[in-house]
Amino acid sequence: MDVSTNEDLLEFGCDENQISSLNLSNNENLQSLACNFNQLTSLDLSFNPNLQAIACGDNQLAYLDLRNGNNTNCEYFSLNNPNLTCVLVDNPAWSTSNWLDKDTHTFFSGQTPVVDAGIDQMVCSGDSVLLSGNGNTSSYNWNNGELNNTLFTELPGIYEIELTGTMEYGCSDKDTMIIEFLELPSVNAGEDQAFCEGNSTTLIGLGAINLSWDNEIIDGVSFIPQSGIQTYTLTGTDGNGCGNEDTVVLTVYELPNVFAGLDFNYCPEDSIILEGSGAI
Repeated sequence: MDVSTNEDLLEFGCDENQISSLNLSNNENLQSLACNFNQLTSLDLSFNPNLQAIACGDNQLAYLDLRNGNNTNCEYFSLNNPNLTCVLVDNPAWSTSNWLDKDTHTFFSGQTPVVDAGIDQMVCSGDSVLLSGNGNTSSYNWNNGELNNTLFTELPGIYEIELTGTMEYGCSDKDTMIIEFLELPSVNAGEDQAFCEGNSTTLIGLGAINLSWDNEIIDGVSFIPQSGIQTYTLTGTDGNGCGNEDTVVLTVYELPNVFAGLDFNYCPEDSIILEGSGAI
């Protein structure tokens, strides 16, 4: 409904109708407004500085702007709307003290509260995301219990977390962030091995797109390791850039120091005994 062309309008009542919009942008002389029991979802009264009485209960208001520069002129205020959490006013402190006929979930503010939880993120499991909400509110609370400007990490999965920013007199705004913690690739360096010195082996990694070994080992290329216990680390990354590691242990046994004895000469009719040593 548009009554803005009636510039001399002093009082306007439209209770118990099905009005869903109301234009009063050019009614500067309006002193009294009664629009109870309608379907209004938003109402701008910032162009009506002479208002003395406002009764707009039982609507579907989610937005109400009363910043007309003369709120103290309004002696009667009645506003009960289930969806209205914040009313924009000239002076939140004055309105909080004087306009009491409202729902307990409705608060006053000098500006629209705005919070930003940040962009949605996709990170690898084990990494952290900085929860750093911002806006024009005085306090910030995340629904997962984390404090603002702290690091958040979780098991693999998708998490939708909500940030609520609250202004000094209770008006608040909410925003959500979706964080996906990605599974790490299942990198497999293979089974541990044990063999004798001088033998070769080939290390073949599995479980990721990009694979690399330490100690200058090339995947799938045979080599002869030194004796002793050697640990080789395989690093793999997947298409999302997430990485993981696995290790394989090679136990390389030293060859026995076998000794057959000293060379010697003997006659054909002599008997000899050969004794070896150095091995089982």
